[in-house]
Amino acid sequence: MIGAGLFALWGNAVLLAWTGLALSAALPRSNLWATRLATVCGFCAPVILSILWAVLLFAAMTRPGAGDLFTLDGVAVRFADRDRLLLLYFECLTLSLFVGGWIVSDARKVGVPRVAMILVLPIQFLFGPAGLASYVAIRKLRTWTAQPIVDTRKQ
Repeated sequence: MIGAGLFALWGNAVLLAWTGLALSAALPRSNLWATRLATVCGFCAPVILSILWAVLLFAAMTRPGAGDLFTLDGVAVRFADRDRLLLLYFECLTLSLFVGGWIVSDARKVGVPRVAMILVLPIQFLFGPAGLASYVAIRKLRTWTAQPIVDTRKQ
């Protein structure tokens, strides 16, 4: 049902959004386009992908299949179907992108240096939870060692 075409399309969409997210993290905090780019790539794209994912999930789960989600053997049987396995992969990509968007947004608020963000985002993209843990550690170090950031932009 899902196939290689959707796999490539989904992967390219996520990669494009991650590129925009990384670019927004590299731009100065005062840059308005950086904020817009972070919103589109880190919030809008994951929401759209999540809606598409839900439609695909509904189609895949209405087909009969053995297995359950309460035992390891049941999960193995459930995801032996390639379409359901692909949906799990899409879910991981989409959630990782959303967390990356939150990281960029939060880093701007607390003043995490851009260099740290450029280092954390690839870790988040490739290793998910390790990227989130890295960011939380950097954020905690930043809040322990730095003075509060004062926004000097005119309202």
